Amino acid sequence: MKKVIAVICAFALVACMFAGCGAKKTETSDLEYVKEKGTLVVGITEFEPMDYKQAGSDEWVGFDADMARAFAKSLGVDVKFVLIDWDNKALELSDKKIDCAWNGMTLTDEVKSSMDCTKAYCNNGQVVIVNKDVADKYNTVEACKDLKFAVEAGSAGEKAAKENGFNITSVSDQASALLEVKSGTCDAAVIDRLMAAAMVGEGTNYANLTYTVNLCDEEYGIGFRKGSDLVEKANEFLAASAADGTMEKIAEQYGVQASIIKEDKLIKMNIFSEQRILRYSLFWCVRSYYESVRRTVSDSFQCIERRFPANLQIVYFYIGRFNSARLAYVVWLNVKV
Repeated sequence: MKKVIAVICAFALVACMFAGCGAKKTETSDLEYVKEKGTLVVGITEFEPMDYKQAGSDEWVGFDADMARAFAKSLGVDVKFVLIDWDNKALELSDKKIDCAWNGMTLTDEVKSSMDCTKAYCNNGQVVIVNKDVADKYNTVEACKDLKFAVEAGSAGEKAAKENGFNITSVSDQASALLEVKSGTCDAAVIDRLMAAAMVGEGTNYANLTYTVNLCDEEYGIGFRKGSDLVEKANEFLAASAADGTMEKIAEQYGVQASIIKEDKLIKMNIFSEQRILRYSLFWCVRSYYESVRRTVSDSFQCIERRFPANLQIVYFYIGRFNSARLAYVVWLNVKV
């Protein structure tokens, strides 16, 4: 009886194993997932000149918005912009509420540990915003420590403010931080240098504000889910748009052309640099030539062993050397190109 029970249990275990295998679904890659639904969902906040709406329009524009739209087009899908709580961007990605975070995102260690990111495509920094009439009093970090700061929750500005020991109040986005200063609720704000250049000073809605201290320099990247194959696609897109001038053309529309990472640096992120190509081509030329000569010498000795006439041995040897040199030259040309 015990043997019968043991056999039944064994069969039940095997059946469960097969059932488990059958129930397991093949995981879809991020690229396939986006293509199947036909939409790339981009998580953003209101952040001029990267992502914002012009007065009277419902369309998102800006350097990042236009680049995201072009990237979606390269994938053959539409783009959808979704306002998110920037402090929860990693959670929004993992829950698949968005497919990427593309909103002037600083590549901090915390960001890079919580999501997979592209190479940097834009330079930036964090600056202190104060009223113009007191700007001369607050041009050092030490002087600013007496102020009450508004910062965006979860942003690089919040991180920089904490690192410098500032008294901070966290708000939903950088636009709200500026409003806090304009209304007098806070004495100062820490925002992105790119945003400050576009939104603060004469001819803007914040004509009475200015920026003083540059707290740090940083770089922007695009964030995707952990293990996402869209990172590679995005890196390829950034390199291609830098090479063909698309990135610079879009940047010029929003006045950020001085901050974009230029073509040569982006290309080096994805393919061999010219120096590496040269080194590899020289290596393979020498190796190919050496190998061809070695084989020719070996074949020549075989000729001697077979008692080929001496004149035929010489011709055979030098034809072999000529062919090896020609081979090396062809390899050089192909690798160099």
